Amino acid sequence: MATDPRAIYFKGEIDLTQWSLPKADSIIEEAFDKFENRMEKELSKQLGKLQENIGDFDSYARQVASEAIRISIENKISISFWDIGSRPEIITIDFPDFCEDGFMCELNMKKAINQALMNRCASDGYLNDHETQEMLDFAQMLKDCAHEIETAVRPKD
Repeated sequence: MATDPRAIYFKGEIDLTQWSLPKADSIIEEAFDKFENRMEKELSKQLGKLQENIGDFDSYARQVASEAIRISIENKISISFWDIGSRPEIITIDFPDFCEDGFMCELNMKKAINQALMNRCASDGYLNDHETQEMLDFAQMLKDCAHEIETAVRPKD
């Protein structure tokens, strides 16, 4: 037993670990709930900002790609008949800047012309009246191209 100069005697030890503090528990629980809510709101806000930034980056990347394609098409694209002897209907379009080794595509001119013709025909297989002149003008352009080639052949004499 411990004594005190004021004539107070203490018996045993003071142990508050077994006491129930219901109000303190609810205060702590409310504080954690508020903290969780604030963190969720802030996380949602920051996630929104991140999505905006990523969206901006996506737009920026598309602008850069568009500009690169435009420059490549304007400055570097080439169109040719690479195998005119065995495949005269094939036009090759070369895009040397589109990837590391370049990119090429082929256009079958004969099929494209046939498709353009078929798209302008009525169900009976003949050209629609309002498109006849356009297609005849197109045919004349093809004849002019053929004439250019024929006149480029050196005469035999």
